[in-house]
Amino acid sequence: MTGTRSNRRAERGAVLVWVALLVVVLLACVALAVDIGFLYVTRAQLQNAADAGALAAMAAIRDGESKTDAREQAVAVAESNEAAGANVQLDPETDVVFGTYSSEEQHFEPGGYFTDATAAKVIARRTGDSPAGPVPLFFAHIFGRSVADVVAEGVAAVGRREVVILQDCTRSFTEEIGDAKAADWALVQAMADQNLAGDQVGVATFVDRGTERLALSPIPDAMSAIATAIDGIEATTIVGLGTNIAPGFNTARQILRRSDAEDAEKVIVLVSDGMPNPPSRRQPAIAAADSCAREGISIFTVTLTQESGGAYGMEGADAEFNAGLVRGFGEAYETPNSEDLVALLVLIARQMPVRLVE
Repeated sequence: MTGTRSNRRAERGAVLVWVALLVVVLLACVALAVDIGFLYVTRAQLQNAADAGALAAMAAIRDGESKTDAREQAVAVAESNEAAGANVQLDPETDVVFGTYSSEEQHFEPGGYFTDATAAKVIARRTGDSPAGPVPLFFAHIFGRSVADVVAEGVAAVGRREVVILQDCTRSFTEEIGDAKAADWALVQAMADQNLAGDQVGVATFVDRGTERLALSPIPDAMSAIATAIDGIEATTIVGLGTNIAPGFNTARQILRRSDAEDAEKVIVLVSDGMPNPPSRRQPAIAAADSCAREGISIFTVTLTQESGGAYGMEGADAEFNAGLVRGFGEAYETPNSEDLVALLVLIARQMPVRLVE
């Protein structure tokens, strides 16, 4: 009996030891899980800051701003985010990097001249050598570690842009065609000033049918050819041809189809002074815009709502209809003053998006 009681006491003691060990292990696992979860959340927060900063830097590059301005915008946007309970802090010299991005190789290549940059990388860090320091841990000091390094990177790029200017040449545009041509050229010049590698521009016109004036041509290498194509545009003098946007869209789409650049942003910029006329041409214009959208083409519309010597536009119906032709990331613009067309087309050059690639 005495031996049996001793054995039972020994067994109870052993069980208590194992329970104590298991409790310690369980608590350690819980503590570790808390710290790991915190690090995952922190990394997600840093990733948001890096992505936002990279997009801000590329937006600055797209708008033709300086290297210093691009860095400042990246830093400001990143710092509006928090990670591990503190605002994200970037070192503008080391954490904002400019270069190029290869869509085929999916690789960011730093360096080169800033004026040739088509991509920006932002590194958001909580490390020992970062401005905000490493991430403090809650329980890992049990294992002899009180902080951890967390890093996230975001890369944004401007894809090559292939833009077809689609100019209305109907008779009603006769007096304003000079302002329209100046605006078309202003768009080309604005893209050239942005100096983004790979940009191309084509030119098409329409009255009752579409006409190709220039195939896609590189900026800035073919500026002379683009200028010649735009300069050669004249409004028709023939009465009664009406406005037929659908064949204009189809001509512009054919120009873009001949490109083999799968990563390019394909865009049509429609400059017109009215909706399709007669009304039977309106549904085909909508169908043509839909066909462009299915091929990944975005459409901007710019509508002049008043001509010299008299008003027209069917009380705003023209601009409203043309706004309905917008597709993709395009926008609709309108003005009653042909002298405003230049500013609107320059604005379009600045509206073409940047995108995250990593």
